[in-house]
Amino acid sequence: MPENIDDLAHKITAFLASERIEEVRIKKGREKIIDLRADVAAIELVDGELELKLLKGSPLRIAGYLFGLDIETVRQLGVRKTAILLRK
Repeated sequence: MPENIDDLAHKITAFLASERIEEVRIKKGREKIIDLRADVAAIELVDGELELKLLKGSPLRIAGYLFGLDIETVRQLGVRKTAILLRK
């Protein structure tokens, strides 16, 4: 995990400034490269909590990338979806 809130803020800024953030995902025994950045509309730190606004997908991979943790560890942190907004 980032050492402190400033490290996390720096990682968020770098993430949002990137055009692509590629990660290898293994699905059905095959490697697939996914772009984490394409799914993210916004990331904010609010009162020490990470808020993600996603266009699609799960917050787990994004949080894992930002915290430097694997998905199973992120699941144990209590990452949860709090709302779903539908676009017209």
